[in-house]
Amino acid sequence: MSTLFASYLLLSGTMFLSEAVASEDLHVVDAGHSFERRHRVLVASSPGVNPMVTLRWEEALENGGFDAWRLSLGSNVDTPERLFRAISDVEKVWANTEYSIVAHGYIGRFFVDANVGAQRMVLVGAPLGPQVTDTRIGLPPNAGVVVDGLPWPAELLGRLPQVELPRAIAEMYLQFSASSVADDPDAEVLLISSGADVVAPPECVRLPSLDWTDRSFVRVEGVGPHSSTHGDLLRNPIVERQMLRFLRKPKK
Repeated sequence: MSTLFASYLLLSGTMFLSEAVASEDLHVVDAGHSFERRHRVLVASSPGVNPMVTLRWEEALENGGFDAWRLSLGSNVDTPERLFRAISDVEKVWANTEYSIVAHGYIGRFFVDANVGAQRMVLVGAPLGPQVTDTRIGLPPNAGVVVDGLPWPAELLGRLPQVELPRAIAEMYLQFSASSVADDPDAEVLLISSGADVVAPPECVRLPSLDWTDRSFVRVEGVGPHSSTHGDLLRNPIVERQMLRFLRKPKK
């Protein structure tokens, strides 16, 4: 988030101006100024990652003509089942509202599986099927919380501030990477990946979605010393441009 944007929100009193509560497990929070007539976009980061990592996307969306909202999960969301139910509650919040979703990482896979009523989804670094090369790390035995965040070596994730992650959700992340394949959602989907992203390399994003009804795939970079890691995708200007271009497309 730029200093100017943050200062404006704080001085105007519009930071977190509105909040919609679907349940104790799900809040959607207005991420900036309240725009009644703009298309709403729900921005989501994955459990295990600091939710403030999407501030740059929220700023880009608001500057680009959208009304950005942030997904906020309750502290009791500690299992995949509860996370899935919380995500499904978005329908209660915006039951008669057109909206889209922008998601980074594993949370995008949960949105796909929940098949919520979003008009469009932009999924950045979201694994949709098993990986060819396994670089995951094992979970600590008998630990209820994975303190170090995502089950990947931190040095491979790039700049990605992490927070405590419930073990059960971490185990689901490992399952996503090992075997399961996502089904085709009803929404139009833009998939964005990078060759240096160990969480969602191109082969586990593009290949599982080849037969989807309405999806676009963008590989921002190949594999190289300057390619975007999982964390870098949050700051890659190509990602922002592709996101805005996709969300601005005329309805079919």
